[in-house]
Amino acid sequence: MSTPLRFLSALIAGTTLSLPAAPPQAASPADDAPPQLVLKGPKWKNVEQLRRFAAQGDPQACFELGDRLLNGDGLAADPGAARDWLDRAARGGVAEAMFRLGKLHYDGVGGPKDLELALDYYAQAARQCVPEAQHNIGAMLVSGRGVKRDYVEGLAWLIVAEKSGAASDAVARTRQHLAKRPADVAAAERRAAELSALLGDAGKRVQAVPRYTTAGARPATPPPISEPKPDAPAKVKVDLGPGLTPPKPPLDWPKP
Repeated sequence: MSTPLRFLSALIAGTTLSLPAAPPQAASPADDAPPQLVLKGPKWKNVEQLRRFAAQGDPQACFELGDRLLNGDGLAADPGAARDWLDRAARGGVAEAMFRLGKLHYDGVGGPKDLELALDYYAQAARQCVPEAQHNIGAMLVSGRGVKRDYVEGLAWLIVAEKSGAASDAVARTRQHLAKRPADVAAAERRAAELSALLGDAGKRVQAVPRYTTAGARPATPPPISEPKPDAPAKVKVDLGPGLTPPKPPLDWPKP
């Protein structure tokens, strides 16, 4: 009796049958091949392709083009154009671009010096947990550069930056300066713990903003990064790059 008829008879009789085991199949050469490495790198091979990808809105291409224009790497240096391309990269979520824009506005490179916009960009980068941006926010707050001086909030951000890996003696120096104000140091430590918790929670990270008050009127034009944010900007982390170093806080210590 053929196999299909045997199964039909078994079903009618209420019994079960099993098919004979399938003969083992020989492994193909592909089954024994080791896993292949995943290669990751830029999609562009030359400056012409880089410009094309940047023009299409690729955030990483926009960042590299801006970086090259800023440093004259394979292209004529053009800091003004570099700002524009870094802004596009920042809009695309590139944290390093946010930090670079903060530094450019802080130093007045490629355009007018604007400490308030610099702080806004540092805030965007600090939100992404860029240690240097967190440090620079603390430095500006402690020294009152472009913002109302706030030792508690400033020291808190310096502590966060130090824990994130920022290389600086700013925390020790600020603690020493506030030696006669232990209550402020304790408040800064509590605020630093609060900020660390916010920045460590991906769901709340965008709400982690510094509590600072700008020294002057806010600029008529908001920061180029179109992202909803509360009353004041927040912070992030990005690689520095040639010639871009964070400011050391502060050289002109006022009496607390």
